[in-house]
Amino acid sequence: MNRRLAIRAATTIGAGVGLAVFAACGSDRAPMVSPLAQLPPLALIPRIDELKRISAEWKQDLAEPLRKELRDYAEVALHLVPADERIARRAERALLEHEDAPLFLEPSLVNENPAIRSRAAWLLGRSGQTVAQFALLLRLKDETDAACTLWMADALHRLGNDAGLVWIDAAMGNEATAQQAGQIAVALLQDDGATLPETPTWDHLQQELRTRTSAWRRTGVSCRDGVKPPDAARTRSLLAAHLSVTQSFLLRPIDEAKFVLSRAGQHGLPTLAIALSANEPYLRSVALQILADLGRAALPLCNALLPLLGDPLTESYAMRALGELGCPEAAPHLTARLASRPTEVRACAAGALGLLGDPAIAPQLLAMMRDDTQPLDVRVQCAFALRMLGDAPDAATFLAAREQQGDYHPQELKILLDRIRAGR
Repeated sequence: MNRRLAIRAATTIGAGVGLAVFAACGSDRAPMVSPLAQLPPLALIPRIDELKRISAEWKQDLAEPLRKELRDYAEVALHLVPADERIARRAERALLEHEDAPLFLEPSLVNENPAIRSRAAWLLGRSGQTVAQFALLLRLKDETDAACTLWMADALHRLGNDAGLVWIDAAMGNEATAQQAGQIAVALLQDDGATLPETPTWDHLQQELRTRTSAWRRTGVSCRDGVKPPDAARTRSLLAAHLSVTQSFLLRPIDEAKFVLSRAGQHGLPTLAIALSANEPYLRSVALQILADLGRAALPLCNALLPLLGDPLTESYAMRALGELGCPEAAPHLTARLASRPTEVRACAAGALGLLGDPAIAPQLLAMMRDDTQPLDVRVQCAFALRMLGDAPDAATFLAAREQQGDYHPQELKILLDRIRAGR
């Protein structure tokens, strides 16, 4: 039997963490390749220039007198200049009533003074200008001050983005931030109309937050009633600007694009749909990674993903994304790829099928897991898929053996086991 090296792309079925290179022993008896189901046609066109054009479509158009007036209001509302209480209240009210308030508050999200950053977040959350959620998300990526983080998370939820509730939930588990986080949680939940006991416990508050977070991840739509959607043209412009910078291959802007769009819920789907048909491979790849992180919230784009199973450059990313989205139309295409010759394709298909949740595939996955002529990478992904489909004691034993014997990439194994423990 020959030994060969299987080089894997960054296509981990799990928490969105890509893998680098993994060496696995293969068999010289290549599996038979079954006919693949007919895919929708793949039509790729240049998209990066279109995204740049969209990013430039929205322009701030304020007359200089109005600009100065709003800037003055912002300086008073942010406590950057002294003012008596009456004038401060009037300035704050006048600022928050104007639709362009975010333009004069968002720059202070990066002020060196944490108190100013917190104040800016508090004001944005009460402005009702939901387009500010994207600037808040971007700042949350690098925010290190605990109090600022909580006020930004509070503002996000008030603006119809429930991604911020994760930060509030986590802060309640930290003695240093629990009190502030609990107060913010109570205020938000009461505003949401939640029925709370007179003295709610930490566990009660966290459960309420987790229920909302789970719904957000499943739907990409906020549970908060009465929040108007952000302006569509401005949203397209902002998110297109994030995606268009992937052309530079600079890590920071790419990370920022992934961070914002993967937490934007359904607001980013129209822009991501454009990137899926891009003939620029890096743009397709980034969009697929974002969609995989969005998960079920991105299900409306399921059919747009299917043609990319016919693209050798992004096939693995597409398989993972289809699994994370829970796209039932992908099942026959993924099942056919279990008999594919490349190890990487078989492994990705197995993991994605486990995420789709159809137990009918379990016997085939179990047979592949037990087949010691299959590369270990494929067998581990089959075991992962079986555990995602149910208890699967044989698969649990197989994965426990890998953990005990240390014969599989430890970082990937940990990701898979953590995902199994967390469930969907």
